[in-house]
Amino acid sequence: MRDIYVLQCLDREDNVNMCCIANELVSTASVTNIITKLAKKGLAKRVDAKGDDRRKVYVRITKKGREVLNG
Repeated sequence: MRDIYVLQCLDREDNVNMCCIANELVSTASVTNIITKLAKKGLAKRVDAKGDDRRKVYVRITKKGREVLNG
């Protein structure tokens, strides 16, 4: 169920900061595990931050992720 919720969050915006997703869910660790699982399935992908702060990690839904979300 959390996987679908995360996909819905990713579908609303192009690049979503993992901390923003964690704020809506439970914890950063939970989000990291969910994103790792979604990425392995090809449903989401991590995107490196541009600019000065490379510590931030953004996530983007893939075409396959949208197809799964929209049925």
